[in-house]
Amino acid sequence: MAAASQTFLLVYSSLLGAELNAIKLGLNLAKPKAFLTVFWNQIAYIHAIKLVNANNIGCTYFNPNIGCTKVRITPSVVSAAVLADLPLLVGEGLGRGRVWARTQVWEPGSGSGPGSVLGSSLGCRSKAGAGPGCWSKDGCEFGVESGVQVYARGWVQVQVRNESEVGVRVRVRVWVQVQVCGLGCMETEKSSIAFFTTYRPPVPLDIYSQYISNENPHEVHMTDGVSYNYNGRPIPSNALQTIHKRISGDSDDDVDISSGLVYVSERKGNLETLYIALHYNNSDYPEVETIDFAHEFGTFDGIRMEDSGCIAGDYLVYVTTKDNPHKHRFPWTSVYKTNLKTSETQRLTPQGKADLSPSVSPSGKKIAVASFKEQGWEGEIEDLKTDIYVFNVDGPDLDRKMVIKNGGWPTWGSENILFFHRKVGNHWGVFRADISNGFTSDTPRVTPEGFHAMTPAAIDETTVAVATIRKESKFDDIVRSVEQYRHIEVFYYSGTPNRDPIKITPRTKPKADHFNPFVIVDKGGDLNKIAIGYHRCKSDNLNVPEYNSMERKIIQLDCPPPNVELFRVQGVFPSFSRDGSRLAFVDNEFMRVWVADNDGLYMVYQTEGPDNVFGPVWNQIEGRDELFVCKGPAFNVKHELDICRLPNIRHHHHFQSKDIIQLTNGYNNAFPSPSPDGKRFVFRSARDGGEDGYKNLYIMENSQVGEFNNGKVTRLTNGAWTDTHCQWSPSGDWIVFSSTRDKPSNAPPSDNGLDPGYFAVYLVNANNTHVVIKVLGSGDDLAGHVNHPFFSPDGKRIVVTADLAAVSIDPISLPLFTHSVRPYGDIFIIEIDDILNNNDEKNRDDVKFVRVTHSRFENGAASWMKFSIGDPNESWKKYVEQYGEHSKGRQPSLCPIIRPRMVQKSLHLNDDRGESWHLTGHLCIRDRRC
Repeated sequence: MAAASQTFLLVYSSLLGAELNAIKLGLNLAKPKAFLTVFWNQIAYIHAIKLVNANNIGCTYFNPNIGCTKVRITPSVVSAAVLADLPLLVGEGLGRGRVWARTQVWEPGSGSGPGSVLGSSLGCRSKAGAGPGCWSKDGCEFGVESGVQVYARGWVQVQVRNESEVGVRVRVRVWVQVQVCGLGCMETEKSSIAFFTTYRPPVPLDIYSQYISNENPHEVHMTDGVSYNYNGRPIPSNALQTIHKRISGDSDDDVDISSGLVYVSERKGNLETLYIALHYNNSDYPEVETIDFAHEFGTFDGIRMEDSGCIAGDYLVYVTTKDNPHKHRFPWTSVYKTNLKTSETQRLTPQGKADLSPSVSPSGKKIAVASFKEQGWEGEIEDLKTDIYVFNVDGPDLDRKMVIKNGGWPTWGSENILFFHRKVGNHWGVFRADISNGFTSDTPRVTPEGFHAMTPAAIDETTVAVATIRKESKFDDIVRSVEQYRHIEVFYYSGTPNRDPIKITPRTKPKADHFNPFVIVDKGGDLNKIAIGYHRCKSDNLNVPEYNSMERKIIQLDCPPPNVELFRVQGVFPSFSRDGSRLAFVDNEFMRVWVADNDGLYMVYQTEGPDNVFGPVWNQIEGRDELFVCKGPAFNVKHELDICRLPNIRHHHHFQSKDIIQLTNGYNNAFPSPSPDGKRFVFRSARDGGEDGYKNLYIMENSQVGEFNNGKVTRLTNGAWTDTHCQWSPSGDWIVFSSTRDKPSNAPPSDNGLDPGYFAVYLVNANNTHVVIKVLGSGDDLAGHVNHPFFSPDGKRIVVTADLAAVSIDPISLPLFTHSVRPYGDIFIIEIDDILNNNDEKNRDDVKFVRVTHSRFENGAASWMKFSIGDPNESWKKYVEQYGEHSKGRQPSLCPIIRPRMVQKSLHLNDDRGESWHLTGHLCIRDRRC
């Protein structure tokens, strides 16, 4: 690649003759992985009126400043097109890139009535030099050479139905994205990464509210019901009008907006980002209008997580993970503010710090945050032990000061009163602090001892809404009592707790979990009309006939590396066959093995009870129809755990114990990975680990007979540590694995009682066991977890699950319980090509990695395959469209994350119609003790 210290990308455009300002951006193509994304966007306003006068002509205008373009309305339909020409000039250097267009359409109504959008179309065309161009909805790739001009055109055509005599209004946004990078950052072929997630409920979350008053208790749905929606906050009246005028272009009198909400939604690219919902009391506007915050206000639009949006005067304050702190095992969470009038955006968290859970004071002038300590995050699982800081929203000096030691989730009761939560002993509680004199250690408890109370939302100086769990749950509590669910209650403080709390959610859904309350104050100031909002699973209609209303089991997410597609699988330990046509995984109980392919979704193996099978992996011999699985308890090294083979998957309706072939003969063995030729497999075993249960890597020399019939096992690594999560490289030369071998001798024996901790990633030469290379650890002292490494199809990169970005949310705000795993873990891609080509023992602090996922949930155990699977739900017939459907004589496809006996009545619901543990998204297995 020709060296280029600096390459400039010049982007300019015009829309209907209105020139936009040129944008000159620098891109360093000397680094093969450098890339940037440029967004150009323009809103088009379309207002169509079906006139009763002659010619039946309506008026369509794209911008109030451009004027009115008349179009003829053919029977009750108006069509309008927006065109955008984008000549793109790239200067010196070589590289590759991609250009594509996307659209957003807002409609004033819903369903098929007046104002519904009939459809839209989108395209993109590019041409590089004299070479061929392309015409595609998915965008066009192009090569970049010195002076080459790339031309693209993006358009959208929208048809709007108007069956009434009143005006119909839609808004269309068109934006074109250009991505340019060095030669090294583009794969020659597309590939796909799949992973699974815990703590994320399999049924969508949504936001509801109800009045504190006990008269006629009922829930109000606060969003449009699309996708997952959670962590809502109300929008004050003044800010509602500011937002409305910005998005509508109106300069008319105020519009009657009953309420507004800023919240997190997963509707775009399945990212966890902020949206705004406006609730209108005007027939000319939709009942609920949903606004993409980043697109509307032009903030960062890349891969990130956003959370805790709240209004401070003319600003929206929120948390984002867009900034890389360039420290291992350090949180990416920082607080920003965006001006609702000018879109000016500013970071409020000081560099080198990390904040969570911002809350704005009643005056809108101060912000309270939960801030990590100086050293950042130290691996805390549930209690982050943050401190609370207060600072100004605006001004040259934010005057940031600590006011409370050891507290989280702050909320303002007045300008000087804060409520917050803290764990004391075995229980969470809500506390109160008067910060009128700054820092205080006088923090009386508001909620009683003896049960959990967390995530407070203050109503005033003495009243606060909280989430409670009044009774502990055990693993064997298949059916929970009302007190074992998370409910919203209102507590009062007057020096001594002498007033009974008001239980809000037990009135409407007593056997469902409810999360993270917020307070909605009546616009007229009527204290009797104060409402409490919260989010919960949309479990109301979970019954067998409506199985197809459940979320699709494979979800595609936006992914930062070009030509890599990212998928979340609703099943544990996803494994692709070599040709990419088949997927295997286990359920959340580690009880059943499932396969998804062109025949649908079907169960191939079931054990007698939970926590008895995991880690399926396909034999890599092309055409070999078999799986390797681990049979036995997943997280207990003292118990026997064997590797078995399930042959001829397609010819078995349901494997019985007699049908599976055991390959290991005793001890604790797991995580087999076949060699490229399928004749051998590497695995980890505690067979020589003694009483301490140390684990090393071994190679099974015959993958078909294992240790039996004269089969042999060869030891690969040897030491008093844990080597695990091994995988054979596509070339067959290397084996990647996770290990604690560099754990300091003075480190504690276990990390929070779960596992040894101090996991880093290593490579061992399959043909020379003396060659072992350290790739990457989590923190500077190696503490932490970099686990489940998996090679890219070309063997130049690995994907891992790691805590390199620490934690992005207060874990107690999630559906936690003690039987599951850690509330953190994201997917990262690590470059290993340079390491393999220069494998001397050198400092590896410069190892390059990319954060792929930004999530509050735990992502884990990714696999990487060569082929792009496009829409997997189509290729695998969306698994099974309805419960009870058969696939070529196989067993009916039960939901892969519930107990079969539950299916007789409802999905994810117990016999008493209460939500089951499965609805929390946990791994429903016993405590981890590795």
